[in-house]
Amino acid sequence: MIALIPAYCDAYTLYFCLKSIVNHFDQIVVYDDGSFDETTQVAFCFQRQYPHVGLVVNPNKSQGWIEARNQLLKIAADEKDLFFIDADDIFCEYMKDDLKAIAAIGRPTLLRLYDLWGDWSHGTQYGNHYDPCHIYVPDAACLQWVGSTPDGHSARPKVGGPILRWPNTLFFHAKGVKPDFRIYLRHYIKPWIMAGRPYPLIEWCDLIHKTGQEIHKEAFHILTHASNRIVPFNPKTPSLPQVIEEELKDPMMFFEYNGNKIVDRVQRDRSMDFYCNLL
Repeated sequence: MIALIPAYCDAYTLYFCLKSIVNHFDQIVVYDDGSFDETTQVAFCFQRQYPHVGLVVNPNKSQGWIEARNQLLKIAADEKDLFFIDADDIFCEYMKDDLKAIAAIGRPTLLRLYDLWGDWSHGTQYGNHYDPCHIYVPDAACLQWVGSTPDGHSARPKVGGPILRWPNTLFFHAKGVKPDFRIYLRHYIKPWIMAGRPYPLIEWCDLIHKTGQEIHKEAFHILTHASNRIVPFNPKTPSLPQVIEEELKDPMMFFEYNGNKIVDRVQRDRSMDFYCNLL
C-alpha cells in the first residue's frame, strides 16, 4: 500500500500526517509543489529516519492541485494500491485494518474524513464526510486527475467506473488547522488560480508586505467568517488519533474564549525544528 501526498506550504500539518501514517503504509511519497515554508525540511526529516518515505520536490512555482496529483500518478505508475491523501490528513491508527480491507476489495474508494477547523479541538458543520481528493485506487491506470470546475481551480478523480464510499471515518482532515500565513494563503489560492497564476502567489496576495499582526488578524477573520462554521466536538466525533492527542497536551495553536464566544486564536512561535526533534 502506497500513500501519495501532494503538499504546498504544509509543513505544520505534514508532520502530523506523516507521523500518523508512517507505520501503516509500505511506501509514502510526498510531492512538494514549490513550497516556500519548511515542507521539504519536514519530509526530509522523515525520509532520513524511515527509508520507505520518499520526497520529490518541484523547484519551480506551484503547478497546482491537479498537476501535482498527476505527477504523483506518474511516479507510482507501476505500483498497486494507491491511497491519495492530503498533507493535512491525520490517520486514525485504530482503523489500520480498514486500509487492508479497502485494498483487498480493490475498487476505487472515497476515504471518509472528519474536518477540523481552526485548531485541534473544533470541527465544522460537515462532520464526517467525503472529499473526492481523498481516494484509493488499485493502480494508476484507472485514475486521472481533472478539474472539477471549468476554470480548473479544484481537482477531482476521473475513474472508469463507479466509486465506492468507505463507511468508516479514517482521517481527521486538518483543513483549517494551519499557521496564520497558511490560512491567509488558502483564502487567496483559488482566486489566484482563476486569474491564471500571473505571478508568485505570495506577491499576488501581498503577503510579503504584511506584518505578522496584520496576517494574524486577517487569518482569524477568515476562520471565523468562512462557510465552514466552527463547531465544538460532540458525541458523533470519532476518537482522536494518537498524534492529535499528543499535540493537545501542549498545542501550537488554540482558540481563546470569552465566555462562549471565540475572541482570538493563539499561535505560539514554534518552528518545525521543535517537531522534527521529537522524531
